Amino acid sequence: MGKQIASVFAEKEQMSVKYINYLDLCNDFTFSNKTVYFIDGWYGLWNDNPCEKSGVSKILNLIKLECKKKDKIIKFVIGMRSDTKRLIESNGIVFSHRQTILLDSMTEQKERSIDSHLEEIKRKCNTDCCPCKQIPAEAITSNEKIGTHLMLKLLELDHDLGPDMVDENKGPLVAMKEHFLSLKSGDKRLFAGILYIVLNGFHDENKFNGDIAKQFSIKALDVRHKDLEKYTRRLEPAEGDFEHKHVIAPMWSAKMSGDCRSADSAVVFWHNFLYISAFHACYEVLDREKMLLYCNMDAILQLVRPIGQGTFFTVEADLNSISPFYEKRIKGSELHDHVKDHPLMTYLREKTEKE
Repeated sequence: MGKQIASVFAEKEQMSVKYINYLDLCNDFTFSNKTVYFIDGWYGLWNDNPCEKSGVSKILNLIKLECKKKDKIIKFVIGMRSDTKRLIESNGIVFSHRQTILLDSMTEQKERSIDSHLEEIKRKCNTDCCPCKQIPAEAITSNEKIGTHLMLKLLELDHDLGPDMVDENKGPLVAMKEHFLSLKSGDKRLFAGILYIVLNGFHDENKFNGDIAKQFSIKALDVRHKDLEKYTRRLEPAEGDFEHKHVIAPMWSAKMSGDCRSADSAVVFWHNFLYISAFHACYEVLDREKMLLYCNMDAILQLVRPIGQGTFFTVEADLNSISPFYEKRIKGSELHDHVKDHPLMTYLREKTEKE
């Protein structure tokens, strides 16, 4: 929706539009005249990485300074979740209420759209007594964890998800996690393909990561499973887009360590919520120490917290998992100083100091 707002405004004002991850911005970035910039990725793709706090503040201040200049016609659309907005404001950067559009707020038009979409799902379903036909629109709109249109897309993905998604004791994350868990026994190859994307963060179609795959007995054929298309989308450069040759989003850990992730075409989950749910499923059934040792670093920093510090989107790790993670992946690395205040590292220090 945020990208659509930027695009519609740009078309109306006869301006160009560019979609950028905040990690692509820096002090010497050259902003183009007569351009609308949609900027997202704040604190990470999947959840909040606390280590990105200073970088986020730096880029937001850069944007504020650019807005004050009069030499170019530039507009910015800052795309972020409401909870991310509250986190940023708690750190001293306040967004004008007049310039804020809350996409998770409900309007009569949005309610009609949801009603229409839900009825279309039910109408197209040919299964008698399907769970989807018992889901009222109010159950979709009353959910506060994820967007209503995402709820409907998940219902389209699997009609059996409906009752659990609106169950107050489960909700969409548990429902989707259990959906992925069911694949482990129902279709092991498909689950292996999902696990590979979780571990790697994406699937580069031209380069199979055999080192990670070997650790979890994943085969290249697993990542080409035809049913993966239900959960994924292919990223490719737009035709004629010579500026952005690589399609995957930049990652904070790679930027901090001077690494460069690139792919000419890649497969990712079609929504970040699917990645989070799949990560939860894999973390629940696989060796947790092994997950921390081989899963992509940004997922760990965003989605793993110490025992007792978990939130809705995160999983918890104990000292037995955190210690080898630090010893083998953080200690002596370029990331060490950048992540020293992450909750995992703080927890490790506190526990080892007591011993």
